[in-house]
Amino acid sequence: GAVFWIGELSDIGLELCDTARCAVQTMGDYAEKYGYYGSGEALVVADGEEVWVFHVTPDDTAESAVWAAQRVPKGHATIVPNTFIIREIDPADGDNFLYSTNMYDIALRYGWWDGSGLLDFAYAFGAGEQGHPYVSGRRIWRGLSLFAPSLNLDPTLGVEWEHPTYPFSVKPDEPITIDFMRHLYRDHMEGTPYDLTDHVVAGGPFKTPVRYPGGRAEETFQHGAWERAISEEHSYYGFIAVTYKNKYNVVYFAPSSPHGSLFVPIIVKPNQTVKSIPSLEYAWQGAVNDSSLWWAAETVANVMDLKYMYMINDVRKAQFEIEHKIDEMMATESPDDIEKKMADYDDSIQRQWMNMHYTLLGQYQNGYTNWGYSKAGYGPSTEWLRAAGFQDFEATPEQFAALRKRFEETQKQADSIRNAALASAKEEL
Repeated sequence: GAVFWIGELSDIGLELCDTARCAVQTMGDYAEKYGYYGSGEALVVADGEEVWVFHVTPDDTAESAVWAAQRVPKGHATIVPNTFIIREIDPADGDNFLYSTNMYDIALRYGWWDGSGLLDFAYAFGAGEQGHPYVSGRRIWRGLSLFAPSLNLDPTLGVEWEHPTYPFSVKPDEPITIDFMRHLYRDHMEGTPYDLTDHVVAGGPFKTPVRYPGGRAEETFQHGAWERAISEEHSYYGFIAVTYKNKYNVVYFAPSSPHGSLFVPIIVKPNQTVKSIPSLEYAWQGAVNDSSLWWAAETVANVMDLKYMYMINDVRKAQFEIEHKIDEMMATESPDDIEKKMADYDDSIQRQWMNMHYTLLGQYQNGYTNWGYSKAGYGPSTEWLRAAGFQDFEATPEQFAALRKRFEETQKQADSIRNAALASAKEEL
């Protein structure tokens, strides 16, 4: 039977190779020779010079694998959201394409390629969309559109199994920064027609972008679905890997859902002196751990659901302040010095973020903002109240008018009594 799954192939590629091209070729060779098991997978492999997209899936014998890889052109960016994105493979272009020796034979045998022209890998070995018609395609559109808004890509194309809809990669309109990537990972399609933070009913009274999937009630709707954001409530982590040629590398790692987390730095280089970062080592869902950054981010993300449209402003402000201090440190200190204090530094950030959870709980408890002297109510929007039927309460306009008139008259009497009492007290003094 097959020997490798995607995690083990990743380890082999990293351990045996110094370049992305070598890693892709090695992972493919091992999968083809010893077998790959599991569902189809996609990896993005990069070094300081090249970036490759790698696809792999089991073959029809369950003892080998079919794989392909395509190089991302220099100066381009791509997005790979739970679907194969490699389409036509040019066998004459070895600089940009690699693939398994059995790929053409298997595709021909099953009628997925007619033996003429270029083979479309995603058509032959993929299945297109899953879940709903835009679960991957909308994220491809969103990611590529954030990279290159000038292209004005069509958000309704989706991922079509039969033919390509979006380009493999795009040239970004502006240079890509760490800050840009943080925002991309935290995206809920804000400002678009598919904005998950701006749905009057589905987002609840406080416009949370979270749409918990899998409820049994969904089975009663044959054609229903939610939009799929880049940052999801069930995201386990996000990371930004920054590679340099002949230098150290950095991974900015955000446990849990990126919109409720922080990207903390991990220096990656040969002969590392730091072997352990305690705050990043615990992510078990079965028990809360107050020393885990994953749990700190989980608690922040979950409490945000209570009053998202208010809390997100506090969270973004705190993310900006903490992460830009990280940026300053990365720009001014040496990698060796950063590495030496990395464990303690990331642990201190974990404590700050766990405190952020308590800050949100305290500030927005019971429908108010409770810090300082303000006690203003933080209620839902007018649009949500209208959609929820607030205006349809079972009482007549005449009843409301009579109540308000009576209350106003009673308040006037109470004010008169109070003022008389205060005046009497002054005379006695």
